[in-house]
Amino acid sequence: MLQLFIIRNVFEEMCQDHFNVEMAELGERVAAIVNLPDQSSQYLDILKEKVEDLQAMAGSPFRFSFTTLVGAACRGLEGIHSSYLQAGELEPYLVLLDTDLIIYDDVKDLQVHYDYSLEAEQKIINAIEAGDSRQARLLMMQIFDHKLSGKVSEDSYRYLVYDIVGTLVRGARRGGYRTAAR
Repeated sequence: MLQLFIIRNVFEEMCQDHFNVEMAELGERVAAIVNLPDQSSQYLDILKEKVEDLQAMAGSPFRFSFTTLVGAACRGLEGIHSSYLQAGELEPYLVLLDTDLIIYDDVKDLQVHYDYSLEAEQKIINAIEAGDSRQARLLMMQIFDHKLSGKVSEDSYRYLVYDIVGTLVRGARRGGYRTAAR
């Protein structure tokens, strides 16, 4: 396939002044083993720049796009395998992050999912029903502080906000609030 040939050969050429690169086709994928001189951020930045340059080149004259998943920098043959597995773990992030380049170290602490239990929702609804806005606010803040601590994807944060808004609406209805008929 021409696209794989372009990715494999052009990327190798683009990187030759900075890294040793070995490329392998794995079905419809291309794996690159990049030998970084050290793990300094300078080399990781150069690697990222080369990937972005290749993505731009593929889109402009060749009219195709591809995504790049980068595992952590590791040592030895076992490290190559570990890094490859880490790159594979990044696939679910493609939808969440809406990007064509995902680096394992950038998202390894990112929470993809959150836990908003029915029990937590019921406590908020009960506080709203009882007219205790202070308690309802406190419970919501605890959920945001606890469930969204650390790195969280923008979509996860948005979904939790939607769930909380739904809880507020249900609590308001059960508390007797009704919208006026139009």
